Amino acid sequence: MYSSDEYFSSPESEVVSSSEAEEGVPLAAAVYDKSDGSCTTPSTDSALGFVSAPVVPLAGLQITGVAEGNEYKYDSSNILFAYCETAVELYNNGKDVLFEDFGMPQGDHPPASGLCYLDDRIINNLYRCGIRTMRPVQLAAFQATFFNNPEAIQPSDFLGISSTGSGKTHAFLVPVMMMKMAPPKKKSETPFALIFAHSNPLVDGIYQRILELVKDTGIIVKKIVGQQDFISDTYFDIAICSVGRFANHFGPNVCKVELDLSRLKYVVLDEADKMAENNEFYQLYTKMKEESTFVTMAFSATIDMSIMDFMDTDNYYQLLYGEQNAVPLSVKQRFCEVNSRTVTKIVGFATGNVRQPKYVPGEKIHPFDALYVNINRINEKGSKKRFLVFVKRQCVADFIAQKLCCYGIDAVSIYSDKKDRNFVEMRNRALGKFINGDVHVLVATQLISRGIDIEIDFVINYDLPLTYFDYIHRCGRTGRNQKNGVAISFVDFGNSADYSPRVLQKIVLNCKDPLPAFMTDFAESTKRLYEIEMEERNGQANVYN
Repeated sequence: MYSSDEYFSSPESEVVSSSEAEEGVPLAAAVYDKSDGSCTTPSTDSALGFVSAPVVPLAGLQITGVAEGNEYKYDSSNILFAYCETAVELYNNGKDVLFEDFGMPQGDHPPASGLCYLDDRIINNLYRCGIRTMRPVQLAAFQATFFNNPEAIQPSDFLGISSTGSGKTHAFLVPVMMMKMAPPKKKSETPFALIFAHSNPLVDGIYQRILELVKDTGIIVKKIVGQQDFISDTYFDIAICSVGRFANHFGPNVCKVELDLSRLKYVVLDEADKMAENNEFYQLYTKMKEESTFVTMAFSATIDMSIMDFMDTDNYYQLLYGEQNAVPLSVKQRFCEVNSRTVTKIVGFATGNVRQPKYVPGEKIHPFDALYVNINRINEKGSKKRFLVFVKRQCVADFIAQKLCCYGIDAVSIYSDKKDRNFVEMRNRALGKFINGDVHVLVATQLISRGIDIEIDFVINYDLPLTYFDYIHRCGRTGRNQKNGVAISFVDFGNSADYSPRVLQKIVLNCKDPLPAFMTDFAESTKRLYEIEMEERNGQANVYN
């Protein structure tokens, strides 16, 4: 656990006042020989002399994610489950419910719930992944699917708003797969379910998760995603889709194999608030509704009212789990004051004798120096930790990664480049090095701020994102699945372009962790402005009433 201010605090002898505490990139690639199933890795020696890790085809690169475990810290006060506006209780109050409780009878022994919904093959595949206990969002989606409200004429839509790392992916995969396996079974000629995600890496991540679960089930799964092969037929049950590539197969701009959605039963929106921002997707979704009657399931850690445009507001279940639109409590937030307009004081690259930066009392540290010094200090405490460093700009990602390498900290960068497919392969190899543990620092843009489930000890916001929602999702890459993590954000009050005051205001209003002294005045003024704004709004509301 990382809960104290020992991380990213100032070494008195060296650093003073540092702190008080897109359609994107597929996740794997290689030169793949279909004849024998092997792959060869192109030469990946970099100009700096670092050799990329071996890579394998996507199906072989296993991003296992953070193990969910068999226990869950349950707090019923953080859960709101309802059908439309009517509160609904989670089965067994949501406590200690296992997937096997809804399995098939074993001889003369019925399942613990007395309700038989889940095929043993799915339960066994979940167990192989180390998943046995149902999380609140998984149980709620399960109930919405199988315990449908008797007043509902049609199966109900589902909206699941649950904190980062709380098991949302399996919350939609398991019910959709089980409904596909339910009788009557038909030959796969048209899609049964479509799962949409806003980026290629997220599509690939969901695809890998479902491949783990469909083993021995006969369910056929495909990807419809950019920068990879087009689908050649419609003989599949479930597809994981990016919007741009899906539009090549459905809608007014069809240029490849056209999809028949007449038998479509489920549409899933992962990171639904991002999907709701996509006007092209909304138009496609509207056309899909014209061709078929289906259930919509929407999931995200952050909620925007535009998501409701996809819900049948007269027939839907909703789950709100945890504090809404906030960094989860499993992530400790720390802040480091920097001066991005000064110059770095780390020297010695040319001579090979790198020296720690020296700062005088009251002098604010350069962000790269803060990054370098504290990565080294944290790693000195024992085993190497895994760092995910977020930046807004591609050029900054490359610059920081290369500079860390120059000073002896192996790092890789990853971001989106839609124009160069060779670039995609290089990014795949870079991410593979981080996943395999060959490097412990990954510098990334917003490309992987959502949905990607990789073991991360520290998230470092080298700059701040453009929106508070993006900040939540950045921080949510750590502290996942019952593990604790730390998110450190650099703050430069003199650089509003890279450290948005609006985002900082929302951070201090919602942060549950103690703020450092350098942020106290800013936090107090922000809270005063917020109180004034609320008083004005209440006054206006009283006038209209």
